[in-house]
Amino acid sequence: MNHKICTLKSKVNRSMEFQRKGLATHTVNVGVRCGHNCTYCSTPSLLRMHPAFRILEERPFTVGPAIIDPEVADRLRHGRFPRLRSSDTVMICSTTDAWAPEARHYGLGRECLEAILERTDAEVRVLTKSSAIVDDYDLIEKHKDRVVLSISTTMPTSKSAESQAVEPSASAPAERFAAIHEAANRGLRIYGMICPVLPLGNAGTMLADICDELPMDIFEDVWIEPVNARGNGLIRTRDALEDAGLSTAAKNINAIRNRRCWSSYVQDLCLTTNDLLKKGMLPRGQTHVLVYGKHLTPGVDLTIKCMPEVIWL
Repeated sequence: MNHKICTLKSKVNRSMEFQRKGLATHTVNVGVRCGHNCTYCSTPSLLRMHPAFRILEERPFTVGPAIIDPEVADRLRHGRFPRLRSSDTVMICSTTDAWAPEARHYGLGRECLEAILERTDAEVRVLTKSSAIVDDYDLIEKHKDRVVLSISTTMPTSKSAESQAVEPSASAPAERFAAIHEAANRGLRIYGMICPVLPLGNAGTMLADICDELPMDIFEDVWIEPVNARGNGLIRTRDALEDAGLSTAAKNINAIRNRRCWSSYVQDLCLTTNDLLKKGMLPRGQTHVLVYGKHLTPGVDLTIKCMPEVIWL
């Protein structure tokens, strides 16, 4: 478990972006670089100017140790909170993962969740790529009226080799699916986060395969998101797949580095979503596709402009 410690003064912050996404009104994070080491992660682009990188002599766009604040849960327990109402929702976490290996070492996910539940009336959304969240199902079960859980899904179990290449320290797809099913069987509130849908073959096929393997009717809502083209995430993903001998997948990722091709990929993902809605494989009225419209070519923008499922960011 490779990590560095830095005091980040993390706290509960209002988030207009997550409010636009329909996910949360507030967010809290436990660090600035996550130990899951997902190659496609867009967090470095968001936090590249964070002083922690300078203090620890780390570069945001390179593979390096996780950067974490072990004291964040204590500050949530004893520090000042914004005034949160029952209509507010706090996301744990928005840029890092509170159940990644280094965060689990300090018990941060559970402790942050406990602190927010104890000190506020807000609803809490949990977002993780770790099946280890099952160890905290006992806590979530006690507060299942206020906690909504998601174990982020990126690919079907048939793509386990690709997952190992690009999400080296996250749980394997089969482990995530098993944890989702256990949550459903225990009556926990869960939402789907299919993010990002990587075009390892065809993005639409990837999404359809996930829907085949994981019934979407177990979720309160489902959010679908294309991979973010910011920073060097696509290059890192391509290189990791190439190094793993997955050259076809690497070529598919490399292809969408072109704006026109990336726009076509987003369009295909949206149209596939529409097809799956018609087939009843996704819940109508509860499915949302997150799209950053400013990166799309004009023709693609018009094609999907009227889709009610698209949330424009």
